Amino acid sequence: GSAQRAQDELARRLLAGQCVGWVHGPMEFGERSHSHRVALALPRADEARPRLLAALRHDEPFLPCRLALPEEAAGEFLASWAGGAWLAHGARVLVPAHERLRALAPCALAPDGRVWPQLVTATDAPELHALLVRIGQQTGAPLLWLADLTLRGAPLVRSESEAVEAFGRSGLDALVAATRLYARACRRAITHTRPASGSRG
Repeated sequence: GSAQRAQDELARRLLAGQCVGWVHGPMEFGERSHSHRVALALPRADEARPRLLAALRHDEPFLPCRLALPEEAAGEFLASWAGGAWLAHGARVLVPAHERLRALAPCALAPDGRVWPQLVTATDAPELHALLVRIGQQTGAPLLWLADLTLRGAPLVRSESEAVEAFGRSGLDALVAATRLYARACRRAITHTRPASGSRG
């Protein structure tokens, strides 16, 4: 269906190294979005995290960023964790990285060797969980940088129209909103399409 094609396009762009906004489902409660109003990037290159933050107009590229991973993979990538909702909901807790995480995504680590994880379950966030599993199948590491889809000093976007407005003022490469793709055809212009199977941007 169209939702699956939109997720296919999202995965393709992330695997190509793009920073992509993602809006789907209802607005979440709380000061942070866990999966419905987020900006994502693959933690494969050293510049991915600061580039994602810069795209959201954060002037401090050294700020920490959440590292999303499936809950069932926590033991593989986190050296010490006790589980619990505080990790699943992105509480700002730094956890020592496992050697596997150090080997596969060294740029995801803070200077002290810790990460800020957000554990994702198939029950609470099935779309993001499926995306992480797919990324893991392609790269060997089911990991994504995750930040709230909001520009510095602005509230979290609530609707697709707010997301499109924020996207236009951001440095994100693309925005997937429900089944629609918004991408930059050139430096300023934004195109709007429904992702199609085998689409290229």
